[in-house]
Amino acid sequence: MNVPIMLMAVLASPYVFAEAPLKWAEAPTKDLKASLSTGVLTGGESIEYVFSRNQKQSQLNWKIDQTPIIKADLSWQLNPQIQFNINGWHSLSAQASQMDDYDWLDRNHPNIVTHWSTHPDTQLNQASQIDLNLSYSLKQRTRYQVNAVLGLQRNQFNWEAHGGSYQYAIRDNNGNYNALDPSKDRGDFAAGRRVVAYQQQYTLPYVGLSGRYRREKLEFNARLKYSAWVTAEDIDQHDARRMTFRTKAKNAKYTALTLNAGYWLRPNSQFFTEISWTDFDIAQGTTTASQTDTQQQNSSSKNGGGLSSRYYTALIGLQYRF
Repeated sequence: MNVPIMLMAVLASPYVFAEAPLKWAEAPTKDLKASLSTGVLTGGESIEYVFSRNQKQSQLNWKIDQTPIIKADLSWQLNPQIQFNINGWHSLSAQASQMDDYDWLDRNHPNIVTHWSTHPDTQLNQASQIDLNLSYSLKQRTRYQVNAVLGLQRNQFNWEAHGGSYQYAIRDNNGNYNALDPSKDRGDFAAGRRVVAYQQQYTLPYVGLSGRYRREKLEFNARLKYSAWVTAEDIDQHDARRMTFRTKAKNAKYTALTLNAGYWLRPNSQFFTEISWTDFDIAQGTTTASQTDTQQQNSSSKNGGGLSSRYYTALIGLQYRF
């Protein structure tokens, strides 16, 4: 989906400008509004990649599932057209997760998994987002409003994987992997012992469109955000190997969609529900490897690593206009 072209097409649509300008008459005209909501990261997955000679060599899938979060929003109407907004959410507690690690090490059969380990004893320790933005009112009508949005955002995730089991392809006498051989080196990691700690961080400016439609006490909101300027970073700490791997990538892509439906209980208070979908496309960049204990760098590989993330949220909350 070419998001920039889609945004321009929406703005150019004659339906956006169909009515004569009117004040946003049905909504409260207070300058400050705040909301508090709670819900869950309903599902998703973050992925860590390792590349060798532009070929995927390893992939670690970190699950996101039913993680409780709390979200706060604060908006200040600077003038009739410009609004400043700050919002963010944070996980309320660690949540059970899952990590699976896949390797493709056989050059003769690059599409066959040679190594696989699974770690059911994994936790998503922390997840968060902070978003600062300005919205500019393009058009206001009696029942609806359309805004352009410019913002800055940061997302962070933190997991730990413990224990688990593995099965690895066996090498032949020449040291080559034979991924087609049904015999495998199988075993278990020590239960409860940390195997891998992993963090992801995304920092980005973004552009977007938001819209609002109101009919009597019902209100519906939508927001589409897009960026092609994401800076993505991750840290992978392999405890058994005492190695730490860091990847940093720039100019990755991001898309997010939020839908919100509310009911005005009073002129200044609203009950609402909200769902969102967020996608950080794969970001490939330079990976460095260092000793965990000494931080001595062992190697650096351009385009040697990557990361991505996709997740969903569902929330319910209250909004108040002062």
